[in-house]
Amino acid sequence: MNTLAIRKTTEKECMKENLLEQLRFCSNLPSLPSVVLKIVDLAGKADTSLTQINHYISHDPALTAKIIKTANSPLYKSRYPVSNINQATNILGTYGVITIALSFSLADSLVKQSRAKLGAVHSNNFWRRSITAALASRALGKRLGMHKQLDDLFLAGLLQDIGILAFHALLPEEYFPVFSSTDNHHALLVAEYEIFGIGHDVLGAALLDYWKFPSYAPDACRHSHATPEKPNAGIRECVAASGYVTDYFLSQDKEKKIDEVTRVAETYLGLDAHALIEVLEVMQTELQYVEDLFEISILSPVHLSNIITEARELLTTHAIMKVRELEDKVQHDGLTGARNRAYFACG
Repeated sequence: MNTLAIRKTTEKECMKENLLEQLRFCSNLPSLPSVVLKIVDLAGKADTSLTQINHYISHDPALTAKIIKTANSPLYKSRYPVSNINQATNILGTYGVITIALSFSLADSLVKQSRAKLGAVHSNNFWRRSITAALASRALGKRLGMHKQLDDLFLAGLLQDIGILAFHALLPEEYFPVFSSTDNHHALLVAEYEIFGIGHDVLGAALLDYWKFPSYAPDACRHSHATPEKPNAGIRECVAASGYVTDYFLSQDKEKKIDEVTRVAETYLGLDAHALIEVLEVMQTELQYVEDLFEISILSPVHLSNIITEARELLTTHAIMKVRELEDKVQHDGLTGARNRAYFACG
């Protein structure tokens, strides 16, 4: 490594350490409402009771209404109508209601703050992707039978890109041109590491650690762009895959994304194309309820209704193309390209 390369590496390391240090002192960081701080505190205690949860949530009427609405939604399939916070927490469970409360209260607070920092368009796009990724993470977990972790998957998926907001807070002038110059999520991460020596994955994880979030959330954030060594049904893998599923789900040109999302589903989670379709079907069914709960429009009904049909057509077409490519390789000599015995045998 030459002197210039060493100097650049050292500068990046220094910038990375400075950014991580600033998380402790920056007054411009997204602030947490008092109810969120208390819920995070309760989430970290093993002896937290439903009575304590109900007491603090009931101080926030809007949050209480959201949780009751969630308990009544098809996402949780309650057998009986829920009319108060006590009934809601009995259905959702202690840990479930903590996680759901964190999702709503934090998103509500950060949406307002991000509009001021990013502008309406960028903020809306950021939250459309974040909330869709939360739904994708949950849908992947449901397909993998992770039923006791669905709320954790939703929260971790929602927060996996929180580092982008941290960047805007810490380096508003330097980061905005980087953020606004690309709509490609992977390219954004590469640019962050190249310019700042750290990406929104690691910076976001550090912020969640600083906020004392349950350990699975910063861990999933830290590994949200990492490729697992082998397929595994875990929170890390679901969150990492959810970004690719989201990019496919929201993309205008789905043909470019289909190979990537099927590869990721197989590599990260061991899910084949048919299982991926099932995940997309769950997302298609549940998106309207999530839009309603978060009061955001993510996809138009027309685009939503075409997602499954288009996915099936693309996967079928790509499967046929792969079969033809395989047949072509078998029937032609690898060195000369000339037709071999297998070709004439088929004829």
